[in-house]
Amino acid sequence: MPKIFGVPGAHSAHQSVKAYKRKLLTIVFVVATTAFLEGIMLTILFVTRGEASSAAVAALVVGICLWWFCRHAGRRITALERERFYWGKGASGAREVEAELRRLSDKFFIFHNLNTGRGIFEHVVLGPTGFFAVETKSWIGLVGVDQIGELTLNGQAVEQPYVKMFLRRIASLCEQAGHRTNGSELHIRGVMVFPGAHVDAPYGSTQEVHCVRLEKLHDYIEHPLYSRKPGEDEIEGLVRVLGDIAGTSHGLPHSEAVGLRPALTSSL
Repeated sequence: MPKIFGVPGAHSAHQSVKAYKRKLLTIVFVVATTAFLEGIMLTILFVTRGEASSAAVAALVVGICLWWFCRHAGRRITALERERFYWGKGASGAREVEAELRRLSDKFFIFHNLNTGRGIFEHVVLGPTGFFAVETKSWIGLVGVDQIGELTLNGQAVEQPYVKMFLRRIASLCEQAGHRTNGSELHIRGVMVFPGAHVDAPYGSTQEVHCVRLEKLHDYIEHPLYSRKPGEDEIEGLVRVLGDIAGTSHGLPHSEAVGLRPALTSSL
């Protein structure tokens, strides 16, 4: 059993809850605003003593505003529900990956939700076979790669350059860790894991990031081929560095998103 720090999927779960709260607040605001506009419209029609034609025009204007507002609010609520579903699915996928990582030997160290201050890594794995940054993608379908090394889904381009963004965060982590290890050169292998998708992205086609299916993750990390093998002293030093970055050197959380603590099972 590897030594584990952190809560898998904590960041995604937190974002899902935030989206749910924003959705509820939006619904409350929509209900209150709708009732207010309807009250104005009814007042114009039945209470005021102005000319009937003027009252009808005013009521029509308020009714149009009410229709537009409800239409816009409906889109906003739908977007927030999609966001909540997206983050919830991400949290579930992160827990699946965590269960697979638990199969690693006790020579490995795993940090979940490592908050570097410049970005959050879902999983960082350090052991005798290398230094890995692992990111979960809960996609469904066929994952491929385009001519510039970016991911595609079912043959279509995705909305963001996920490989480029991931490599940028990895480079930032290398820089942070390098400053704490007297400027030593680090090699962190980026790994994207797909629990529910088929993967057709050969190693090397997505630059320095490798794409794997969930069931292949354990064997991939245990294999000595895919990353530079650090020595025992280097591993111990890097564990201290990661603990310092995450604020866990003294068992204290670095931030709300990290919330790191040794997993109960790590002592079994």
